[in-house]
Amino acid sequence: MHDNFLQSRQNNAGTISRPLKVESIASLSTGEKLSYVSRELADALSDSSFVDCVRQGDLKAGKEICLLLWPFVKELPDNISAVRTKLEQLPHHGCRKNLEAGLKLLSQLADDERHYQNLYLSQCQLAGLSEEEMKQVVQAAESNLKSKQEPATATTGETSFVRLTRRMRYYCRQGSPAQAVLAVITAELAATQFARAALSAFESYFMEREEQYGRESIEAGLRWLRLHAKPNTRHAIWMKRLLLFTETEAEGSEDTFNETTKSTDLAVTEILECLIAVWRTPRFRQERQN
Repeated sequence: MHDNFLQSRQNNAGTISRPLKVESIASLSTGEKLSYVSRELADALSDSSFVDCVRQGDLKAGKEICLLLWPFVKELPDNISAVRTKLEQLPHHGCRKNLEAGLKLLSQLADDERHYQNLYLSQCQLAGLSEEEMKQVVQAAESNLKSKQEPATATTGETSFVRLTRRMRYYCRQGSPAQAVLAVITAELAATQFARAALSAFESYFMEREEQYGRESIEAGLRWLRLHAKPNTRHAIWMKRLLLFTETEAEGSEDTFNETTKSTDLAVTEILECLIAVWRTPRFRQERQN
């Protein structure tokens, strides 16, 4: 029943077929890595059929993506906390200041995401989703995640939304520290880029229908998008320091950071791949595969 629920709600969002041929980020500087991930996300969203549908006044698409991303959003604070615990347990070879900034970032992100969950639920409520639908999609995702234990290779035949949740959970909880950090940073940048791409479309849709939805409900429902669309300079600085710390640790301890550069990069490339599928960017995916 749970499999059918997810498949029916996802409609044509597609499944993961094979990895995108994204460029290696190993040779990039710390700042360039952040720019690279942001650029890839923005490019994918520029061709998102989900966002295009909302721009054209089709709320069904926005409602669908809000619902199907809820399992991912719901467990994000726990994933971030797992990364923080992982870093706290490391023997440190790098700059203590960078580590402290990174741990501070992860603590704040985990707390913020718990608060943002309530805002996200208000957004879902504004889109017309019921508590029962939200409960069902979480149960369906958990059923899928438990029935297919984390494999070493890509799982085929599951929805891109479940795949996204699976890979994020894996990298944060079972991956190397470097993979875990890159996974969290990719997820946070994805939220920012999605909010910036989708905010104007959602604002236009609901403001044009203010009498139907009510100004107070609209303001509450758009708060998640508005908060994530704003630049956060302090978080950007902390992200950079956290990456600097993990890079220094990688150089200082082969035992702790025993992943190859290629497998570490997978934390970025696989989550990007999942997001591109979730956002329905078929043209972008095809171009990157050719």
